[in-house]
Amino acid sequence: MNKFCELHYLLYVVCYDCIFVTESSLTADTNDGVLDQQCRYTIMRNDRINNRGGGVCVLISRSRTAAQVTFADIYSSLEIIAFDLLDVTPALGIFIVRPISASIL
Repeated sequence: MNKFCELHYLLYVVCYDCIFVTESSLTADTNDGVLDQQCRYTIMRNDRINNRGGGVCVLISRSRTAAQVTFADIYSSLEIIAFDLLDVTPALGIFIVRPISASIL
């Protein structure tokens, strides 16, 4: 992800509750603190491990109560992030990307 300035603008100036990022290109070497330097967001990531690029990331404002939902290993070829928003009206958010290399289930 080479657009950190744009991301920080969305986080700290526009102040969205939820931001969804596809093709995040994040790796295990990328610390969450680089994404959210002010610690205002809960960060959920599913980084693509074996290939360059790819991956998904969700940033949810800490003003919201969110809990990440996990999936069975059968879906490991998909880039999935799912979460429950538990405040006000409970809601489930699911963010799925199927890489070209993933088999169809």
